[in-house]
Amino acid sequence: MKRAFAASVWQEGECYVAQAPEVDVASYGDNADEALDGLREALELYFEPPTPEFAPKIRSVEVDCRCRSDRLLGAFNAKAQRCKGMRHARGVRLDA
Repeated sequence: MKRAFAASVWQEGECYVAQAPEVDVASYGDNADEALDGLREALELYFEPPTPEFAPKIRSVEVDCRCRSDRLLGAFNAKAQRCKGMRHARGVRLDA
C-alpha cells in the first residue's frame, strides 16, 4: 500500500533536511533530492512491521490483589452509603 506524506525541506548549514511532520520522521542529505531520498527510506523503515529475532517466552505471574481490591471496594461502598438517597445528575434516585 502506498501513502503520500507532505515533506518539508530546508537547508541547515551545508546540509538539507527533509521531514514528514505528520509522523515526525526526518532525514538529511547534501542536497534536497538526497534528503528526500533519505526521507523515503526512513519512512519505509518507520512503517516496516517489527520482526523479533527470537520468540518471546510467555510466563505466568501471580499477584495477591485481595488487600488493595478490598480497600477499593470498601471505599466505594462507603461513598455509595453517603450518596444513598441523593439524586443523580439526571434526576434518578441512587437507591431506587
